[in-house]
Amino acid sequence: MGRSDGTLITDLGVLRRMLPSLMPSRNGSIVYYEQQLDLSRTLPWLEGRQPRITLYELAIAGLVRVWSERPQINRFTAGGRLYQRNEIAFSISVKKSLDENAPLTAIKAVFDPNDSIDDTCKKVEALIETGRDKKRETDSEKEMRVVTKLPVWLMRWLVRLQRIADWFGLLPRFMTRNDPLYASAYVVNLGSVGLDAAYHHLYEYGNIPFFIVLGRVKKAPVVDENGELVVHDVVHIRYSFDERITDGFYTSTALERFREYIEDPTLLEAPSAQ
Repeated sequence: MGRSDGTLITDLGVLRRMLPSLMPSRNGSIVYYEQQLDLSRTLPWLEGRQPRITLYELAIAGLVRVWSERPQINRFTAGGRLYQRNEIAFSISVKKSLDENAPLTAIKAVFDPNDSIDDTCKKVEALIETGRDKKRETDSEKEMRVVTKLPVWLMRWLVRLQRIADWFGLLPRFMTRNDPLYASAYVVNLGSVGLDAAYHHLYEYGNIPFFIVLGRVKKAPVVDENGELVVHDVVHIRYSFDERITDGFYTSTALERFREYIEDPTLLEAPSAQ
């Protein structure tokens, strides 16, 4: 069955093929995972680098590299089947301002794993600026503004109709291209508002199998290479992911590779091997 956003995977073991039927919902298939990343080398690298980039931008650059190198985590389930996503796309949430009453918007971008770290970080920066622009609505905001003017019963009927079409792979590209809930992962930076990372549910609408939350930078005890207990700057990252897309060993090794990229960002300065 063809889709505009993915290619059906046919060479699956019987258990992997059965999982979407055994566990038909994303939140019924959710796995939680946490990392504490040591930033003792990361923060000096960020401070001394020109052009300047943020930890959040660096994190997305690392995720782009890992999603390229470990393609099984760039899968998704739809219609009881498993698909390989055709592109690497991340969605983010942006508040229009730091005012607690400011609206929140979601925005998505497609990333090229062959881009340099600077190119990727510039794209993230532009994405955030677009989300913060109070004078211009994003494509998804325009669509939601139109839909939310409808009666609730009709709005729910349209959402149900879209989910049925999605089940059968009938959604045209223009309906998923800019939708933030059709992406490789949703990446949120709670550290930008001074909060620690939290676990987040997955969305049943759309096909995002990963929700990734970065917390604030803080001091914490860590064991150094000499076995000594020292205090370093760290950041906690919490993941919620759909276990139906691939096995836990593959996912954990991919996320440990992400740790290596963030704890030693010089690794990302080399071109991608993909």
